[in-house]
Amino acid sequence: MSLLIAHTVTYRASGMNGQPSIVLLDECWALLESPILASVVVQLFRTARKRNASVWGISQTPEDFVGTPDKPNEHGAGIRSLSWVDRFVLLDQGRIVGLDTHSGLYAQSALYRALYDSLAEDLSVP
Repeated sequence: MSLLIAHTVTYRASGMNGQPSIVLLDECWALLESPILASVVVQLFRTARKRNASVWGISQTPEDFVGTPDKPNEHGAGIRSLSWVDRFVLLDQGRIVGLDTHSGLYAQSALYRALYDSLAEDLSVP
Protein backbone atom coordinates (compact mmCIF):
# COMPACT_ATOMS: atom_id res chain seq x y z
CA MET A 1 0.00 0.00 0.00
CA SER A 2 2.85 2.42 0.84
CA LEU A 3 4.33 2.06 -2.63
CA LEU A 4 0.95 2.75 -4.24
CA ILE A 5 0.58 5.94 -2.19
CA ALA A 6 4.13 7.00 -3.04
CA HIS A 7 3.54 6.38 -6.75
CA THR A 8 0.25 8.33 -6.80
CA VAL A 9 1.64 11.31 -4.88
CA THR A 10 4.78 11.42 -7.01
CA TYR A 11 2.76 11.25 -10.24
CA ARG A 12 0.44 14.06 -9.14
CA ALA A 13 3.40 16.28 -8.28
CA SER A 14 5.36 15.31 -11.39
CA GLY A 15 3.78 17.88 -13.71
CA MET A 16 3.45 15.21 -16.41
CA ASN A 17 -0.18 16.13 -17.09
CA GLY A 18 0.78 19.78 -17.69
CA GLN A 19 -1.50 21.06 -14.94
CA PRO A 20 -0.35 22.80 -11.77
CA SER A 21 -0.91 20.59 -8.74
CA ILE A 22 -1.06 20.78 -4.98
CA VAL A 23 -0.20 17.75 -2.91
CA LEU A 24 -1.38 17.84 0.71
CA LEU A 25 0.41 15.52 3.10
CA ASP A 26 -1.67 15.47 6.26
CA GLU A 27 0.09 14.11 9.36
CA CYS A 28 3.29 14.34 7.40
CA TRP A 29 5.29 13.10 10.42
CA ALA A 30 4.02 9.57 9.79
CA LEU A 31 5.34 9.65 6.24
CA LEU A 32 8.70 10.99 7.41
CA GLU A 33 9.01 8.10 9.87
CA SER A 34 8.33 5.52 7.16
CA PRO A 35 11.48 3.80 5.92
CA ILE A 36 9.88 3.54 2.46
CA LEU A 37 8.18 6.92 2.09
CA ALA A 38 10.48 9.37 3.91
CA SER A 39 12.93 9.84 1.04
CA VAL A 40 10.02 10.21 -1.43
CA VAL A 41 8.48 12.97 0.70
CA VAL A 42 11.77 14.85 1.06
CA GLN A 43 12.34 14.62 -2.70
CA LEU A 44 8.82 15.94 -3.34
CA PHE A 45 9.48 18.96 -1.14
CA ARG A 46 12.76 19.65 -2.91
CA THR A 47 11.61 19.30 -6.53
CA ALA A 48 7.92 20.24 -6.68
CA ARG A 49 8.38 23.90 -7.58
CA LYS A 50 10.29 23.19 -10.78
CA ARG A 51 7.46 20.84 -11.81
CA ASN A 52 4.73 23.45 -11.30
CA ALA A 53 3.56 21.70 -8.14
CA SER A 54 3.20 22.63 -4.51
CA VAL A 55 3.62 20.23 -1.61
CA TRP A 56 2.04 21.10 1.71
CA GLY A 57 3.20 19.16 4.73
CA ILE A 58 0.65 19.40 7.53
CA SER A 59 1.47 18.53 11.10
CA GLN A 60 1.00 19.78 14.65
CA THR A 61 4.51 21.04 15.46
CA PRO A 62 7.77 21.85 13.64
CA GLU A 63 9.40 19.05 15.63
CA ASP A 64 7.29 16.58 13.62
CA PHE A 65 9.42 17.51 10.62
CA VAL A 66 12.86 17.95 12.09
CA GLY A 67 12.72 15.91 15.29
CA THR A 68 13.87 16.89 18.77
CA PRO A 69 17.33 17.36 20.26
CA ASP A 70 17.10 13.88 21.77
CA LYS A 71 15.74 12.25 18.62
CA PRO A 72 16.43 14.28 15.46
CA ASN A 73 14.63 13.23 12.30
CA GLU A 74 17.22 11.81 9.91
CA HIS A 75 15.56 13.70 7.05
CA GLY A 76 15.34 16.92 9.04
CA ALA A 77 18.49 18.43 7.57
CA GLY A 78 16.90 18.54 4.11
CA ILE A 79 13.70 19.97 5.51
CA ARG A 80 15.39 22.53 7.79
CA SER A 81 16.90 24.32 4.80
CA LEU A 82 14.42 27.13 4.16
CA SER A 83 15.88 28.32 0.86
CA TRP A 84 13.55 26.18 -1.27
CA VAL A 85 10.31 27.10 0.53
CA ASP A 86 8.22 29.68 -1.34
CA ARG A 87 5.64 30.47 1.34
CA PHE A 88 4.78 29.45 4.87
CA VAL A 89 1.25 29.38 6.22
CA LEU A 90 1.23 30.20 9.93
CA LEU A 91 -1.78 28.96 11.86
CA ASP A 92 -2.77 29.87 15.41
CA GLN A 93 -5.73 28.08 16.96
CA GLY A 94 -6.78 26.92 13.48
CA ARG A 95 -6.79 30.42 11.98
CA ILE A 96 -4.37 31.68 9.34
CA VAL A 97 -2.37 34.44 10.98
CA GLY A 98 0.44 34.69 8.46
CA LEU A 99 1.29 33.83 4.86
CA ASP A 100 4.72 34.88 3.65
CA THR A 101 8.29 33.81 3.08
CA HIS A 102 10.47 32.81 6.02
CA SER A 103 12.10 36.27 6.02
CA GLY A 104 8.76 38.05 5.83
CA LEU A 105 7.16 36.07 8.64
CA TYR A 106 10.28 36.32 10.77
CA ALA A 107 10.25 40.12 10.41
CA GLN A 108 6.50 40.58 10.90
CA SER A 109 5.28 37.87 13.30
CA ALA A 110 6.30 37.52 16.94
CA LEU A 111 4.65 34.08 17.00
CA TYR A 112 6.66 32.84 14.01
CA ARG A 113 9.87 34.34 15.41
CA ALA A 114 9.31 32.61 18.76
CA LEU A 115 8.58 29.26 17.09
CA TYR A 116 11.54 29.50 14.75
CA ASP A 117 14.00 30.72 17.39
CA SER A 118 12.94 27.99 19.78
CA LEU A 119 13.35 25.32 17.13
CA ALA A 120 16.64 26.76 15.87
CA GLU A 121 18.06 26.87 19.39
CA ASP A 122 16.95 23.34 20.22
CA LEU A 123 18.25 21.84 16.98
CA SER A 124 21.14 24.15 16.14
CA VAL A 125 19.45 25.38 12.96
CA PRO A 126 21.28 28.24 11.23
